[in-house]
Amino acid sequence: QSFVPKFPPALNIEKKVKIRKEDFPIKEELKEMFGKLLSNGDMPFIELNVDHNEGTSLKRQTPLKVGCVLSGGQAPGGHNVISGLYDMIKSMHPDSILYGFLQGPIGIITGNFVEIDDQFMNEYRNMGGFDMIRSGRDKIEKPDQFESSLKYCTNLDLDGLVVIGGDDSNTNACLLAEYFAAHDSKCVVIGAPKTIDGDLKNEY
Repeated sequence: QSFVPKFPPALNIEKKVKIRKEDFPIKEELKEMFGKLLSNGDMPFIELNVDHNEGTSLKRQTPLKVGCVLSGGQAPGGHNVISGLYDMIKSMHPDSILYGFLQGPIGIITGNFVEIDDQFMNEYRNMGGFDMIRSGRDKIEKPDQFESSLKYCTNLDLDGLVVIGGDDSNTNACLLAEYFAAHDSKCVVIGAPKTIDGDLKNEY
Protein backbone atom coordinates (compact mmCIF):
# COMPACT_ATOMS: atom_id res chain seq x y z
CA GLN A 1 0.00 0.00 0.00
CA SER A 2 3.04 2.29 0.09
CA PHE A 3 3.16 2.46 -3.74
CA VAL A 4 2.66 6.00 -5.06
CA PRO A 5 1.41 6.17 -8.68
CA LYS A 6 3.11 8.59 -11.07
CA PHE A 7 1.20 11.73 -11.87
CA PRO A 8 1.56 14.50 -14.48
CA PRO A 9 4.00 17.33 -13.63
CA ALA A 10 1.16 19.85 -14.04
CA LEU A 11 -0.55 18.31 -10.99
CA ASN A 12 2.49 18.88 -8.78
CA ILE A 13 1.20 21.25 -6.12
CA GLU A 14 4.62 22.94 -5.87
CA LYS A 15 4.60 24.01 -9.53
CA LYS A 16 2.82 26.91 -11.20
CA VAL A 17 0.45 25.98 -13.99
CA LYS A 18 -1.39 27.67 -16.82
CA ILE A 19 -4.58 26.59 -18.58
CA ARG A 20 -4.70 26.34 -22.37
CA LYS A 21 -8.19 26.23 -23.82
CA GLU A 22 -9.47 25.20 -27.24
CA ASP A 23 -12.96 24.80 -28.61
CA PHE A 24 -13.99 21.82 -30.72
CA PRO A 25 -17.04 21.82 -33.04
CA ILE A 26 -19.83 19.45 -32.00
CA LYS A 27 -23.05 18.08 -33.44
CA GLU A 28 -26.13 20.31 -33.40
CA GLU A 29 -28.25 17.79 -31.47
CA LEU A 30 -25.77 17.93 -28.58
CA LYS A 31 -26.07 21.71 -28.45
CA GLU A 32 -29.79 21.30 -27.93
CA MET A 33 -29.34 18.66 -25.23
CA PHE A 34 -26.64 20.56 -23.32
CA GLY A 35 -27.61 24.15 -23.96
CA LYS A 36 -26.18 25.49 -20.71
CA LEU A 37 -22.86 23.66 -20.82
CA LEU A 38 -22.39 24.42 -24.53
CA SER A 39 -23.73 27.95 -24.46
CA ASN A 40 -20.81 29.20 -26.59
CA GLY A 41 -21.65 26.64 -29.29
CA ASP A 42 -18.51 24.52 -29.06
CA MET A 43 -17.03 21.87 -26.77
CA PRO A 44 -14.25 23.35 -24.60
CA PHE A 45 -11.00 21.37 -24.33
CA ILE A 46 -8.72 22.34 -21.45
CA GLU A 47 -5.04 21.46 -21.07
CA LEU A 48 -3.01 22.13 -17.91
CA ASN A 49 0.67 22.96 -18.42
CA VAL A 50 3.55 23.87 -16.11
CA ASP A 51 4.43 27.55 -16.54
CA HIS A 52 6.61 29.15 -13.85
CA ASN A 53 6.56 32.54 -15.58
CA GLU A 54 2.86 33.17 -16.23
CA GLY A 55 1.26 30.32 -14.31
CA THR A 56 -0.50 30.30 -10.95
CA SER A 57 -0.32 27.98 -7.96
CA LEU A 58 -2.91 25.25 -7.42
CA LYS A 59 -2.83 25.92 -3.68
CA ARG A 60 -5.98 27.56 -2.30
CA GLN A 61 -6.74 30.06 0.43
CA THR A 62 -10.00 28.27 1.24
CA PRO A 63 -10.75 24.53 1.52
CA LEU A 64 -12.65 22.54 -1.08
CA LYS A 65 -15.65 20.30 -0.49
CA VAL A 66 -15.89 17.54 -3.07
CA GLY A 67 -18.08 14.45 -3.46
CA CYS A 68 -17.24 11.28 -5.35
CA VAL A 69 -19.22 8.24 -6.44
CA LEU A 70 -18.40 4.89 -8.08
CA SER A 71 -20.85 4.03 -10.84
CA GLY A 72 -21.35 0.82 -12.84
CA GLY A 73 -19.36 -2.40 -12.83
CA GLN A 74 -16.04 -2.93 -11.12
CA ALA A 75 -12.79 -2.04 -12.87
CA PRO A 76 -9.14 -1.76 -11.80
CA GLY A 77 -8.03 1.44 -10.10
CA GLY A 78 -11.31 2.63 -8.61
CA HIS A 79 -9.85 3.10 -5.15
CA ASN A 80 -6.81 4.89 -6.56
CA VAL A 81 -9.00 7.41 -8.36
CA ILE A 82 -10.50 8.21 -4.97
CA SER A 83 -7.09 8.35 -3.26
CA GLY A 84 -5.70 10.61 -6.00
CA LEU A 85 -8.66 12.93 -5.60
CA TYR A 86 -8.30 12.88 -1.81
CA ASP A 87 -4.55 13.62 -1.88
CA MET A 88 -4.97 16.41 -4.44
CA ILE A 89 -7.63 18.41 -2.62
CA LYS A 90 -5.78 17.96 0.68
CA SER A 91 -2.58 19.28 -0.90
CA MET A 92 -4.48 22.27 -2.28
CA HIS A 93 -5.77 23.02 1.24
CA PRO A 94 -5.35 20.75 4.28
CA ASP A 95 -8.89 21.39 5.49
CA SER A 96 -10.53 20.25 2.24
CA ILE A 97 -13.19 17.55 2.64
CA LEU A 98 -13.98 14.55 0.43
CA TYR A 99 -17.35 12.82 0.73
CA GLY A 100 -18.05 9.40 -0.77
CA PHE A 101 -21.63 8.71 -1.89
CA LEU A 102 -22.47 5.10 -1.06
CA GLN A 103 -23.63 2.32 -3.40
CA GLY A 104 -23.43 4.34 -6.60
CA PRO A 105 -25.71 7.10 -7.90
CA ILE A 106 -28.51 6.07 -5.52
CA GLY A 107 -26.30 7.49 -2.78
CA ILE A 108 -26.47 10.92 -4.43
CA ILE A 109 -30.24 10.68 -4.90
CA THR A 110 -30.87 9.70 -1.26
CA GLY A 111 -28.07 11.66 0.39
CA ASN A 112 -26.31 8.52 1.64
CA PHE A 113 -22.64 9.41 2.09
CA VAL A 114 -19.58 9.11 4.32
CA GLU A 115 -16.80 11.59 4.98
CA ILE A 116 -13.43 10.16 3.93
CA ASP A 117 -10.57 10.78 6.34
CA ASP A 118 -6.91 9.66 6.44
CA GLN A 119 -7.58 6.43 8.29
CA PHE A 120 -10.44 5.39 6.02
CA MET A 121 -8.52 6.30 2.87
CA ASN A 122 -5.34 4.48 3.88
CA GLU A 123 -7.21 1.20 4.35
CA TYR A 124 -7.97 1.09 0.60
CA ARG A 125 -4.93 2.63 -1.11
CA ASN A 126 -3.77 0.50 -4.06
CA MET A 127 -6.36 -2.14 -3.19
CA GLY A 128 -8.60 -3.79 -5.77
CA GLY A 129 -12.37 -3.94 -5.68
CA PHE A 130 -14.93 -1.25 -5.00
CA ASP A 131 -15.43 -2.04 -1.33
CA MET A 132 -14.62 1.43 -0.01
CA ILE A 133 -17.85 3.18 -0.96
CA ARG A 134 -19.30 0.44 -3.20
CA SER A 135 -20.83 0.98 -6.60
CA GLY A 136 -24.26 0.66 -8.21
CA ARG A 137 -25.96 0.67 -11.59
CA ASP A 138 -28.73 3.14 -10.81
CA LYS A 139 -29.08 6.14 -13.10
CA ILE A 140 -30.15 9.66 -12.31
CA GLU A 141 -32.79 10.18 -15.00
CA LYS A 142 -36.15 11.23 -13.50
CA PRO A 143 -36.94 14.86 -12.65
CA ASP A 144 -37.31 14.14 -8.93
CA GLN A 145 -33.95 12.31 -8.94
CA PHE A 146 -32.17 15.30 -10.48
CA GLU A 147 -33.89 17.60 -7.99
CA SER A 148 -32.94 15.39 -5.05
CA SER A 149 -29.33 15.10 -6.22
CA LEU A 150 -29.03 18.86 -6.44
CA LYS A 151 -30.57 19.24 -2.98
CA TYR A 152 -28.08 16.96 -1.25
CA CYS A 153 -25.05 18.37 -3.11
CA THR A 154 -26.21 21.88 -2.17
CA ASN A 155 -26.76 20.87 1.47
CA LEU A 156 -23.17 19.60 1.59
CA ASP A 157 -22.00 22.86 -0.02
CA LEU A 158 -20.06 20.88 -2.62
CA ASP A 159 -17.67 22.62 -4.99
CA GLY A 160 -17.51 19.52 -7.16
CA LEU A 161 -18.86 16.02 -7.71
CA VAL A 162 -16.68 13.36 -9.40
CA VAL A 163 -18.53 10.49 -11.09
CA ILE A 164 -16.16 7.54 -11.62
CA GLY A 165 -17.51 5.21 -14.31
CA GLY A 166 -17.80 4.09 -17.94
CA ASP A 167 -19.69 5.48 -20.92
CA ASP A 168 -23.19 5.29 -19.40
CA SER A 169 -21.98 6.78 -16.12
CA ASN A 170 -20.16 9.63 -17.84
CA THR A 171 -23.22 10.37 -19.98
CA ASN A 172 -25.28 10.51 -16.79
CA ALA A 173 -22.62 12.80 -15.26
CA CYS A 174 -22.96 15.15 -18.24
CA LEU A 175 -26.75 15.28 -17.86
CA LEU A 176 -26.32 16.00 -14.15
CA ALA A 177 -23.77 18.73 -14.94
CA GLU A 178 -26.26 20.35 -17.33
CA TYR A 179 -29.00 20.24 -14.69
CA PHE A 180 -26.74 21.73 -12.00
CA ALA A 181 -25.54 24.48 -14.35
CA ALA A 182 -29.10 25.29 -15.43
CA HIS A 183 -29.99 25.76 -11.74
CA ASP A 184 -26.95 27.98 -11.06
CA SER A 185 -25.30 25.49 -8.74
CA LYS A 186 -21.66 26.11 -7.84
CA CYS A 187 -21.11 22.34 -7.81
CA VAL A 188 -19.15 21.30 -10.91
CA VAL A 189 -19.79 17.72 -12.09
CA ILE A 190 -16.75 15.86 -13.46
CA GLY A 191 -16.64 12.46 -15.13
CA ALA A 192 -13.60 10.23 -14.48
CA PRO A 193 -13.10 7.22 -16.81
CA LYS A 194 -13.31 3.78 -15.21
CA THR A 195 -13.93 0.86 -17.57
CA ILE A 196 -12.76 -2.66 -18.40
CA ASP A 197 -14.27 -2.95 -21.89
CA GLY A 198 -12.87 0.08 -23.69
CA ASP A 199 -16.24 1.80 -24.06
CA LEU A 200 -14.66 5.24 -23.67
CA LYS A 201 -12.14 4.90 -26.51
CA ASN A 202 -12.47 7.09 -29.60
CA GLU A 203 -10.39 8.36 -32.50
CA TYR A 204 -8.52 10.77 -30.20
